[in-house]
Parts: sequence; structure tokens; C-alpha cells
Amino acid sequence: MTYYRVLGDTVAKLRSAVQAKIYNCDNLSSWYMEYKLRKEVQRVESVESRKGWLRSDFLDYQRLVECTREKIGDKISACHIVASGWSVTDSISKIDKSREFVVSFNFGAICGLCFDMYFIELGAYEEGRAVEVSKLLVDLVSKMAANNIKNLYLKNCYSDGVDAGFVNKYYRGFQKINEIHLPDIPLDQSDRVSRSVTELMLKPGRRYLVQYGSSTLSCVFLAVHLGFSRIVVHGLDFVGPHFFSEGSFGFPTTFMDKLQQYYPPVSATELHATGTPVMNFLPTLRDVLRQKGVTLYSGSSRSPSARILPVFQSPRA
Repeated sequence: MTYYRVLGDTVAKLRSAVQAKIYNCDNLSSWYMEYKLRKEVQRVESVESRKGWLRSDFLDYQRLVECTREKIGDKISACHIVASGWSVTDSISKIDKSREFVVSFNFGAICGLCFDMYFIELGAYEEGRAVEVSKLLVDLVSKMAANNIKNLYLKNCYSDGVDAGFVNKYYRGFQKINEIHLPDIPLDQSDRVSRSVTELMLKPGRRYLVQYGSSTLSCVFLAVHLGFSRIVVHGLDFVGPHFFSEGSFGFPTTFMDKLQQYYPPVSATELHATGTPVMNFLPTLRDVLRQKGVTLYSGSSRSPSARILPVFQSPRA
């Protein structure tokens, strides 16, 4: 048993070393990432068949982009992405909802804004904590905050752990979108690799939304595809509690108490799972977008992301 474990560890290390060499080679990096995406598409198509879903059940990402562009209208001045960090409540008052586009996901609707696009990404799992969290999400977006959400989309359907029966039961009528994940490419790579990944994610015309790193980053890439030149991220804090971990925000006490069982308050210095990698990736993303005429802002001067990004100043201020 020890022999096979050592052999497995050795193979894994060799694989990582080879990948690192490829990622840092300009001629191979982009090709290899495209290859990984093609393999992921093949995996997704097999999952689609296994779960009994039809291709027509899903909205292609490029079609999503085209349809949304038609609806943006006068809200082209800025795109605001509401994440879940503690600084959300410090900055969302800057949003001019009549002139600016607002995107969020999962429990972002608790902050009380009206959203032009909204994503549910957890889907549903067969058992455990995620089932209860998914039920809370359904209650939030289909009942309590339904009037504040204009366009609702369900993502993460192709995850191996997502149970199709649960999705069909609790998310009936929700629009599913084609999504794949960019696998095996950690966020905390060299600047060269981060640039290659950013260019890959910004490539237009894909059938699938490509998830990389975090949903906040995916929403940033979406905003670029939609044509925004000013993108503001609220609650990208890397550390500390979720903004909804304390307080009721006008929602029923029973709902908030149950939610806070799954997202309890944590210390202000507790690091998020993707906190350090996203923080390391952000300077490269900022610079590449700036070269393309797009400015990425932090919503709050108090947010740790403000050490990397310029702080958004509302024209109304």
C-alpha cells in the first residue's frame, strides 16, 4: 500500500511540474488551456446525457450575452457586481439603479437591491448541508426577493455532485445556462500564466460560461463581454464574515436564523477559501482590463480589495 501511495504522489508531482512548464511557455500555454476546455466540454456533455437533460434545456452563454446586451439600454454607464463580503453594506448606496446595471448571485439579494441579472450557482446536492442551503436559496429568489430580480439563471448544473431530480423539483422553471469550469489551473500562478488565463476568459463567442476561481471573477468577465468599461465589485473582501451573517435585513427571523446556521459570523481576519488566490490574481486582471480600456473598481475604500483596485466614486456624491 505504501508503494502505491508513493508512486501516486510521485506521478502527481511530475504532472504538476509538467503543467507548470507548459503554463509558463507562451507557445504552449494558450493551446493547453484551450485543450483543457475542450476536455471539460466533453465531460459536460456526458453529464448532460447521464442526468437526462436536453441540450435545449440550457441557454448558450453567447446567446445570454446577446440577449442581455439588448436589455441594458441606458444602464451602460457601469456594471456593479454584488458579492457577499462584509463591505457590501458599506458601498451599495453608491449604486444609481436607474443608470447602472447590477449583477449578483446566491444570497446577494438579501442586501435589498434590485438586480438586472442574478445567478444561483449551488444547484442542489443529493444530501447534506447543500440541500438545506439550496432550499433557502429557492425561498429567497422565488418568494421573498422575487420582485427584486429581473433575470434569474441557474448555473453549476453540470457539477458531478448536483442531483438532477432535486434541481427539477425545486428549480422548475429556472433558466439553466451552459457553464464549464477551467480545471487544474490554480489562481496563484505567475503573472504570465494569469495573463494567459485572463485573455482566455475574455475571448468572446463561447457556448459556455467559463467559471474560473470564483463567481465574482466570472461575473467580471461577463461584464466585459456585455460591453461595460466600468465594473465595480462590492464585497470582494478576501477575509471576514459574509455581510448577511448578522442582522435581519427585513427578512423573516426564521429564514435569517437558519441561514446564519450555515454562514455563522467569523472573525474579521478569517481568510476565505479563495481569498489569497483571488487576491494574487487581481492585480493581473486589473492591468489586463486597463489595457483594454476597462476599469475595475472596488466599491468600498474599507474593503481589502481597495489596496489593489481604485475605489469607485459615485457621480451622485
